Amino acid sequence: MGTTILFAQIFGVVLLVEGASMLIRPKEIHHLVGELIDSEALRYVVGMALLLLGLLAVLKHNVWGGSKLETVISLLSWAVLVKGAVYILAPKATFKHFEKLIQNKSIYPVVGVVLIVAGLYLAKIGF
Repeated sequence: MGTTILFAQIFGVVLLVEGASMLIRPKEIHHLVGELIDSEALRYVVGMALLLLGLLAVLKHNVWGGSKLETVISLLSWAVLVKGAVYILAPKATFKHFEKLIQNKSIYPVVGVVLIVAGLYLAKIGF
């Protein structure tokens, strides 16, 4: 359970900060996401970092038959791994499909709140 708590702490803080940034700095986040879509080099570098971190998380914590928390942590670990692989392997056209969604600035507060709630859940358990 020690690894599960560690990952709950890590994912909790990351989700809290990411969610807060979407609420506090939506214009800047919107711009950064646009830059990520437009720059293949940036997507590759971010994708490699996510792939590395996701693989580390999956290798250290791939528990599906345990508690709800263990399942949530395993799911998040796999999500990071897959997101990294998609950033590296998917063509730019794939990301252009999401551009309309990203242009909708009203989605940032909604996503921000969801991330904060998830982060609070994990941080509460982790700390």
